[in-house]
Amino acid sequence: MKLLDILKEVISTPAMKALVYKLEEEGWRRIGQGDWGIVLEKGEQVKKVTTDPLEIEHAEKLLGNSLPSIIPILGLEKISDKLAILDMPNAMEIGNDEKDLIQQATPSAEAYIIDGEEEALNNLPESLKDFVIGLRQAFLKVGIETDEIDWSPYNIMKYKGNYVLVDV
Repeated sequence: MKLLDILKEVISTPAMKALVYKLEEEGWRRIGQGDWGIVLEKGEQVKKVTTDPLEIEHAEKLLGNSLPSIIPILGLEKISDKLAILDMPNAMEIGNDEKDLIQQATPSAEAYIIDGEEEALNNLPESLKDFVIGLRQAFLKVGIETDEIDWSPYNIMKYKGNYVLVDV
């Protein structure tokens, strides 16, 4: 068994497992799992069961805000400080070429998002500039520290034709 699998098993608490099981009984289908959560879908809606306290805190701040660079948080059921269900619309996964582009852009994107280094924007592909600018502005608007953005090609998808951060 890989270390990551062991860690995921530890993170996946009995309460989380019970919650996911309940949702699956209601017709929700598991479509993904990350370090701190499990994503389920039913039609065009998605529920993310998370055990990440920082993500829960961010979701509380993002709830009800319409921010073009972040997937909308449509609902939040907070079970505890370490367990919650986030409701969001279904986004489309991006292709490997786009993931590679985002990975290559990581140093410049993080320099702008975290530190506001304007010159870093010059090193970004045109297709990512508005997204990166929007992310920084969105986090500042709702009061989330910019160094808490989880920039990764696996946390970025497309919603309504635009890049959005889906792991808040």
